[in-house]
This record gives sequence, structure tokens and C-alpha cells, in this order.
Amino acid sequence: MKKTVNILLIAAMLAMIGGLYMIITGIRQANDFEEITQEITEVIEEIDIEPEDIETFFGFVIDYVQSDPVLHSADDLDLSRDGDTVRFTYDGQSFKAVYTPDNWTIYDSYRVRNSRDMEIICEALNDIHPIHGSDMVSYRTAADMAYEWLQHNIAYEFLPESSYKESAKDVDLDPQDQGKSLEELFSSRR
Repeated sequence: MKKTVNILLIAAMLAMIGGLYMIITGIRQANDFEEITQEITEVIEEIDIEPEDIETFFGFVIDYVQSDPVLHSADDLDLSRDGDTVRFTYDGQSFKAVYTPDNWTIYDSYRVRNSRDMEIICEALNDIHPIHGSDMVSYRTAADMAYEWLQHNIAYEFLPESSYKESAKDVDLDPQDQGKSLEELFSSRR
């Protein structure tokens, strides 16, 4: 129970500072890594999170931001199509993505641990079948889809073994989840 409370506190922290994707973008663009770290630390100090959870969280963020991307372009994915099923290779591992109207499901998506690589994969999928935005007029961008994917990976990383964790291992990129934070995604599935 304590772990679940800490997860929800971390989710609240993310919502308070504008989401993890904004942190990642800020870290990538910041000239001063210490400045970003200080902002996050100030938010963490306002809520009661165990030190080991903070350490795990920061390790997770740094892993996604500072790890070297595996992909240079979509050509590195070695994509193959069979109808609405796309298979690709990432970091020596095989993946499958399936398109249904206005939805891409990427199976075992938790295994991709670099946000830039997520964007490249989403761009490749968008080139095959774009997904509408939540307004059902616009189309989702690769960056927007990667943000949703990242929320799933956060849930997968921090949730205890449960049906919620099991459903977070695959990402469904669809219109209704566009721009939702981890907290919003979690709340909508209760």
C-alpha cells in the first residue's frame, strides 16, 4: 500500500510540474542541468516521498534522457508489414505494432527506454497510418505519441504487480489519451 501511495505522489509531482515529457525537453534544452534538478527537487520537498523512491525516479528520468539513442532514423528499425501488423527490430529485440482504426498498439513497449527512439518509432508508424488527435480533426505528432508511451513506461516501472502494471507493458496510441498525464491515464482506467 505504501508503494502505491508513493507512486501516486510521484504521479502528482509529475502533474504539478507539467509532466515528465516537459522535464525531459527542459533537461535536453537546458544549459544548466543543475537548474532543472533544483526545480524538481523543490517540488519533491513539498511532498512526502521516500528517499529511495526519489532516487529510483531520478534514475528513471536520467535513463530516458541521457542514455544514448539506439536509432539514427526509421531505417534502423528494419520495418516489415503484413497488413496492419508491423514488425520491427530495436536494440536487437523484435517488436510488433498492430494498427486498428485510429489506434496503434505497440506490444512490450516498456522495453524501449529512450525517449528519442520512441519518437522515431512513432514517426515511422505515423507514416504508415496517422492517428487522429483528441479533437478528431488534427493528427497526433510523433512527440505527442512518445509522451503517452513514456507515461505507460512510468506506470510499468513503478506500479506493483497488478492488472494495471500488466496493461502498461503495451502502449495503445489513440485519440482519447492524447496529452494525458500519468495521473489522468491512471484515473480513467479505474
